[in-house]
Amino acid sequence: MAENKKKVRKSSSKVIAKPKVIYAITAGGLQDLGNLVGINKSDIYTIEKESISFVVSDLSPSSPRPRPDRRNIMAHNEILKQLMSKTSVLPVRFGTVATGERAVNRFCSQYNAQLLEQLDRVQDRVEMGIKVTWNVPNIYDYFVDNHSELREERDRVYDGNKNPRRDDRINLGHMYDALVTEARLSHQTDLEEIILPGCDEIHSIPPKDEKVVVNLACLVQRADLEVFEERVVEAGKTLDNTYDIELNGPWAPHNFVELDLKTMTGRR
Repeated sequence: MAENKKKVRKSSSKVIAKPKVIYAITAGGLQDLGNLVGINKSDIYTIEKESISFVVSDLSPSSPRPRPDRRNIMAHNEILKQLMSKTSVLPVRFGTVATGERAVNRFCSQYNAQLLEQLDRVQDRVEMGIKVTWNVPNIYDYFVDNHSELREERDRVYDGNKNPRRDDRINLGHMYDALVTEARLSHQTDLEEIILPGCDEIHSIPPKDEKVVVNLACLVQRADLEVFEERVVEAGKTLDNTYDIELNGPWAPHNFVELDLKTMTGRR
């Protein structure tokens, strides 16, 4: 009778690395994380390496990318908010995932000097936002009314002509764009001159909306927040009712952090 042989598969002892969601980077020694809850309601903890702490949570290897839904984004932002109340942070963009703890440690060893330098840059500082917008029904009409050269060119192109030449319309558009750009740069220069004594650095954010005149991110020392706000009030007094000025923050200093995390995330 033939012997019935069965193949026995040996169990693998290989441990699969758990991906790590990265929320922020802080100086080492961060102990009290309170009751913070991470993406997918996961526990928050730190990976400590060479005087630096990476605030992370685990992801399942079977689903190594966090869903960009409202709940997860709010959890990420709440963690940054709570960390800012305890220490200075280098905020990390939502959805940044390291391939595992080894990748985090390797990244920290490779870029330790740069990380410490950036932590020093944001030490005891927050980001404040200033946005100036045109408070008018129609931006184009506003510029036509306030710039005679644009008004004259508009009248020349469309005078008795319902279908002006394409080149004329393009040139008119270029003239309008140039005037808008000139106005934005002029207002930005004036605004920065007033507020710069109240902050350390200013970063200009390109307008995403036609009505945005100036959108600035300012790196401000916590101890100077009151002085900074007084500067913004002073700047607002230089604007007439054609403009609105909005102050927002404090935020984690996203616009003042320069991190290339590709070597840690495995992305190129």
